[in-house]
Amino acid sequence: MKSQAAYVPISATTGEPRRPALAWIVLLLSFAAITSFAVALGRSYWVCVYAFSQASLLTRLVPTEYGSPWRALLVVALTAIGLVPSIAAAISGFYVFAGYRWARVAAIITFALCVPGAWFISILAYPAIALTLAAAILAWLPPVGKYCATWSLLRNRAPAFTPPVANVRYGPLERYLDAQTDQNAEPRHA
Repeated sequence: MKSQAAYVPISATTGEPRRPALAWIVLLLSFAAITSFAVALGRSYWVCVYAFSQASLLTRLVPTEYGSPWRALLVVALTAIGLVPSIAAAISGFYVFAGYRWARVAAIITFALCVPGAWFISILAYPAIALTLAAAILAWLPPVGKYCATWSLLRNRAPAFTPPVANVRYGPLERYLDAQTDQNAEPRHA
């Protein structure tokens, strides 16, 4: 790869682009958002045990009777609402860290998924909104863009030209023919 000022320098030790500190920060912010969702979901599960209608906004919006199967479905929906932005944060954070360009767009999508997810769960998930917003902004800063562009060049190299082979021999090779005739020979008895 040609050295250009627009790209990140390649490490002599690993042969990979040097990871900027912002990529580490994006990863840590994404994992902190996942932690925020986990805490909010854990608290919502706990409150579901003794005050179901107070567990989250979702359980407040859908009134249910004690022992109703809708309560179990609401808990499943609450889990899905928490998992979708958490999984998106894990994917976007890791792949920005790994230098994939598409992960920068995924960071914006993660923020968009995080806003309604946190709103439906509880106020304990609200920090995830700020964390994913910060991660999305940092993912679009120039150092991360250069890092992703450098990785893109490394991953998408043009294949090296190999001249065509003109002299191809099909069938058994000569060295195996000699060994085969020795094995097929009649055994000599002494």
